[in-house]
Amino acid sequence: MFSMKPCRVVLGEAARNVASGTSRFLMVAGFVSAALLITFFIDTSYAHQIQLDAAKFQRAGASIQTIRSDGNISPQTCTALNHGNLRAGALRVSDTKVTASALPASEIPTYTVTSSFITLLFPDNPPASSSGVFISQEVAIALGYTTGDLLVTTAGAASIGGVYSFPSDGRRSDLRYAVVVPSTSQEKFDECWAESWPNEQNLTQLLRSSETLHSDGSANSAEYSQVNSTLGQNFDGFRRFSARPTAALTVVAGLAALVFMIFLGLRRKLEIASLLHAGFRKPDLWAIAFTETLAAILSSLLIAAPIAAVASSYVGTISITPIEIFRNNFLVLSVCAIVGTSLPFLLVRENRLFQYFKDR
Repeated sequence: MFSMKPCRVVLGEAARNVASGTSRFLMVAGFVSAALLITFFIDTSYAHQIQLDAAKFQRAGASIQTIRSDGNISPQTCTALNHGNLRAGALRVSDTKVTASALPASEIPTYTVTSSFITLLFPDNPPASSSGVFISQEVAIALGYTTGDLLVTTAGAASIGGVYSFPSDGRRSDLRYAVVVPSTSQEKFDECWAESWPNEQNLTQLLRSSETLHSDGSANSAEYSQVNSTLGQNFDGFRRFSARPTAALTVVAGLAALVFMIFLGLRRKLEIASLLHAGFRKPDLWAIAFTETLAAILSSLLIAAPIAAVASSYVGTISITPIEIFRNNFLVLSVCAIVGTSLPFLLVRENRLFQYFKDR
């Protein structure tokens, strides 16, 4: 039976090897640090791009699904769809158009909406109140108005509750130059809009429930669409993140660490065989090499972790946080480095000492 050398002996020998450069401590620490940071930055950059694409998808109105059935949409049912992360509201073309006193010869398209519809026009910062009227940026620019001003029309004046953005980025154009008037009217509307974000579900069935049926129970002819269909039907950020090609970099980096550590270990085969010949046992030598590698790995963590932490503050979350990406990469690299350190001890033989000496 063999017995391991005392821990202080192993630590002392490992410390001497680190100090003398025999263990290639700086080389290992530098390699692991570089591999950690390279894989982390590439992977999180790809994840960040998914976030930017998701934000673009929502800001462009592509996440809003609609049903159109003129005069057949129940405002109560459409409004009742609001719950959790689901927002919904009804819309119809107003019977009368607004004519601004500043432009008496030009009517402004006007829409009547339920109060909950306003949140769909202000996805980032919905107004605290839906009172007043809401105008598009194009109308605001043309008339020189802003939030809180009075919209003076030929029929009177109304307070402007907000100015919404509805740019020409692929979305439908009817609300681009328009006045939107919230109403509590119980009359039937023309459309129901709904948005669930993150874009996790198809809202067709829910939108269908807002349509009233014929007296015989049959459905009306309805049209289903998106406010902006140019960016695709939905945005599955979780699927895109799970299928990201950069995830393979963790495996590549792990294999590189494995090969690198085997290469460094085999370069010390003469030293290992000599120590075996001098009476050292393989478990003792492995324990020393393991301690050296562990010290290098921990040093690489001290180098890379602060840099990754700072970078993480600029990247949000898709399905896991950047810190979790870093942790996973670190674990894979550490395990592969330790395995790579161990394998040479299975290959080196004491009886080949003179062959190693001749081949050095």
